[in-house]
Amino acid sequence: MGKPLKIAIGVHGRFHAFGLAAGLLKLGHDVTVFTNYPAFIAARFGIPAQRVRGFAMHGVVMRLADRLRLFERMPGFDGFLHGWFGSWLARRLTAERWDATYTWSSVSKEYLECERVARARLVARGSTHIRRQWQLLHEEEMRTGCVISKPSEAIMQREEAEYALADAVIVLSSFSRQTFLEAGLPPEKVRLMVSAVHVADFAATPEVVQARRQRILSGEPLRVLSVGTFSHRKGALDLVAMAGALPADQFQFRFVGSVADEAAVLAEKSRGRIEFIPRVPQKELREHYEWADIFVLPSIEEGLAAVLPQAAAAGLLVLATPNSGAADVIQEGVTGWIMAVRDVAAFTQRLNWIACHRLEMAALAESCSQLTSRDWQTAADDFVRCCERAHDTYHCCT
Repeated sequence: MGKPLKIAIGVHGRFHAFGLAAGLLKLGHDVTVFTNYPAFIAARFGIPAQRVRGFAMHGVVMRLADRLRLFERMPGFDGFLHGWFGSWLARRLTAERWDATYTWSSVSKEYLECERVARARLVARGSTHIRRQWQLLHEEEMRTGCVISKPSEAIMQREEAEYALADAVIVLSSFSRQTFLEAGLPPEKVRLMVSAVHVADFAATPEVVQARRQRILSGEPLRVLSVGTFSHRKGALDLVAMAGALPADQFQFRFVGSVADEAAVLAEKSRGRIEFIPRVPQKELREHYEWADIFVLPSIEEGLAAVLPQAAAAGLLVLATPNSGAADVIQEGVTGWIMAVRDVAAFTQRLNWIACHRLEMAALAESCSQLTSRDWQTAADDFVRCCERAHDTYHCCT
């Protein structure tokens, strides 16, 4: 494939699509993003408005359905919404020729069933294989006694059809890739493109690093941060258990983000031990990373949590599960530690160790801030290589 490439990105939201598009544009590629975001909002994330084709009505209906909890009340409504966007996307993509198309799982089927208009057709899967996702969430449902939103059988079948039709499935972490291999997909069809971050948006200044170091050495309570959605999928039960097991005079816990309905009661019960701050715009997250000393993410199921590269860029030591995609972000014992999923004891033991080894902690905090985080231009380079391999594989087999 020659450069620059003509690339279409189709996504029913934002996810990592906007970061990747910005990285590809910096490399000089001809990129068009098809999304349910209005173009003026996409522009806030570094995508020129003229590069965006928006299906805003779909985005409005999707947000309204979520607010009214229609996905829970009306089985199959998610399938309708995905098919609606998928049909719109197929019409737009097949009107042109592309070097590569990169379309999100669950909204790609209609396009992939059309006559080929791209030299490489790649599907993005931001989470684990959808059957493994269902299994992990079902296990958590049994453990917590709460109803957790899971993909329907129709959506699972839809995604599996997309995996089969695509030239390659792109995943964001080694953990996610392994779930596809375990499900029987051939290794050459599952490509890894580790997620990234706009480093400048989160990188800690020397003043922040020095203040963090002094705070750690002073013996003040260590500040433990978690960001995202407070939900059982993200390990809410384990985060609360950690906060309850650790002494309040040594640890302060803060959670920044929305609270899922399923975990609302749990959040209310833990407010005396965890400070909850409602979801803030991404540009305001920086001040919370600057507040913190340690980042914790006990996720049950993810592809690669976007907050992990953010925390790493902010120079925080990270404690997370392999299920969060942490193995592709953390250097064990250097920038953090990976704990087994649902193992509260492992998290609390490591946090207690940190509290008792503040000199080592301060040194690690300083060294973390000096490491270079992965940016979207680097990820875009990897994506282009995925396109080239997918193109070569397809044409060797046809």
